[in-house]
Amino acid sequence: MLRKGEDKCKFVFMDKTINHLLVTMIIGFTVSTSCFAQSDGKASYYSNSLHGRKMSNGERYDRNGFTCAHRTLPFGTRLRVTNPRNGKEVEVRVTDRGPYAHGRIVDLSYAAARELGMISSGVAYVKVEVLPKETEIPFASEQSALKYQRLSMVLLVFAMSLFQNGRHKVMTISPRI
Repeated sequence: MLRKGEDKCKFVFMDKTINHLLVTMIIGFTVSTSCFAQSDGKASYYSNSLHGRKMSNGERYDRNGFTCAHRTLPFGTRLRVTNPRNGKEVEVRVTDRGPYAHGRIVDLSYAAARELGMISSGVAYVKVEVLPKETEIPFASEQSALKYQRLSMVLLVFAMSLFQNGRHKVMTISPRI
């Protein structure tokens, strides 16, 4: 009960929904560390006239390097690009932003496009897969990954003991009207 002159505060009981949400977040974060993104769509390649120009990450474009442009992935992300028509695949590194042409998901360097066999067509339907980093941080080894899984389980048990049967009270402040 609120007394006269006190802020409008409510005490609410945590229910099973909040417990399930907490469990889902912990388990979901643990599982998400081993997931890798995958997409498919149209790819094009850089014009030879761009050779030597600076890219978004500051490096100079080398038409003989295996690089690409992607709209959202961080610079340095390694991708496996596969041409499903001929089964050829190439590994490239994100060094630039783009493509800005509608419906395209990646712009490849000339060397990568040549390797995929798409020079004559200019545009090809490809499958793009994000590759895991060579040095995962903070999961550099299986041992550290196991330590993280153990820690997440300890946190899960701790959270479950705190919120067991929905008896734990949480204070929420309602806005003043």
